[in-house]
Amino acid sequence: MSDDYLKGFDPLEDKENVNLEDKVEKYVNWFIYECSDQHDELFWLIDSAINPTKETAENVSDVMNDTYNIMNER
Repeated sequence: MSDDYLKGFDPLEDKENVNLEDKVEKYVNWFIYECSDQHDELFWLIDSAINPTKETAENVSDVMNDTYNIMNER
């Protein structure tokens, strides 16, 4: 599989000066304690990793950023 679709795109780019480990930690905490449908969420995440496209990479990046921001507002 070619990675051409990801050229010039870095879904982990630190646009908010937040380190990836912090984003992952917030996502995992949300998943464990607040996710109402862990099965579907995990399926989506694994499918995104197995079948990566620029769109799925952007979606995962958006979810990580949004979860981080929401969890920090509390």
